Amino acid sequence: MSRALRRAWSRLLGSLGRSAPDADVAEEFETHIALMADDYRRRGLSADEALRQARLQFGSVSATVENYRDQRGLPLFDSIAQDLRYASRAIARNPGFAATAVLSLAIGIGANTAIFSLVNGVLLQPLGFSEPDRVYAVRELVPSLAAGPVPVNPMHLLEWGSRCPSLEAVALMRGGRGQLSGGGDPASVRGARVSHNLLELLGVRPLLGRSFLAVEATAGNDRAVLITESLWRSRFNAAPSLVGSSILIDGEPHHVPCSIRQDDEPSGCRLNSA
Repeated sequence: MSRALRRAWSRLLGSLGRSAPDADVAEEFETHIALMADDYRRRGLSADEALRQARLQFGSVSATVENYRDQRGLPLFDSIAQDLRYASRAIARNPGFAATAVLSLAIGIGANTAIFSLVNGVLLQPLGFSEPDRVYAVRELVPSLAAGPVPVNPMHLLEWGSRCPSLEAVALMRGGRGQLSGGGDPASVRGARVSHNLLELLGVRPLLGRSFLAVEATAGNDRAVLITESLWRSRFNAAPSLVGSSILIDGEPHHVPCSIRQDDEPSGCRLNSA
């Protein structure tokens, strides 16, 4: 073990440039070749022939120095250091081109990161509710009213739920925005009007409080509101007392009896049950 540690330490010092430089190593090898040539001359060979035989026996000095460099250091670190030195010299010679290349790389890496984040969040990560493979969204097509899909008519949805045996449950959700007052300055927030059974259909449980009730779907009682955990924490300082109190949405009071939901669960940012 101690031998392995000494060898690793020696390699590290070599990569850090604390061992003998290549010129000194090559000089030592040349000295060794000269000693071998002297030995050949004592055997009767001429000076030129003795030197030639010594070099043949020793081999290439440059190849031996290269092999010694690999053995005394860490080739990966040496290669990285060499690439960094080359890159530094190239940047110093042409900073404009270097800045353009760095900017292009930054834009490319940023775009790829954004695309991967989108694909990962939408396609790779499972949705935040139970059995997502059994849930799907439906739109209606009414050519006389619009060229594209339109929101589902609530009466049609009730008919589908009662007449279509392949549907276990149906729920409405219509996106929109509202002006939120309370807990700070007024702010426009995204949300959705939903039917009272949406959370039950998705298998979502509130973080605090209860879910919507069927009576909250009737006219005059449809002022129950569900807010996200992030909005609860950022605007209301994560106060549990918010459940059971009221907030203003579009100038009208809405009570919060139902929940503070976790952000990885589906639904809108707030709004009424439908």
